[in-house]
Amino acid sequence: MSEISLPQLLLKGFSLRSELFPTLHKINRTEQIYVGLYAVEGGTRGEFSVVWSDNNTISLNAYNDSWKVLEQFQDFLALLAKLDGVDITPDEFQAKLVELGYRKL
Repeated sequence: MSEISLPQLLLKGFSLRSELFPTLHKINRTEQIYVGLYAVEGGTRGEFSVVWSDNNTISLNAYNDSWKVLEQFQDFLALLAKLDGVDITPDEFQAKLVELGYRKL
């Protein structure tokens, strides 16, 4: 008998590098928020990040294996457009993600 493949339950979520890698954060105090489409059972379908650098600039980092997932995050992209040129802290940004329904992992 062959196994039946069940679809994975996926959710939009985020995590903070400082919480995932506290030792690294002590060395490099810049913050990075990972955002992606995550399987409830573990793993990701695609992940990108918002990075705060030490000169207070904010950038989006998306590798080419996450571009299809990034396209599905129109609410996230609209948030970035709304914040164009706005200085926002990582705490404020994650609050905006929660308002959009993203789950902190």
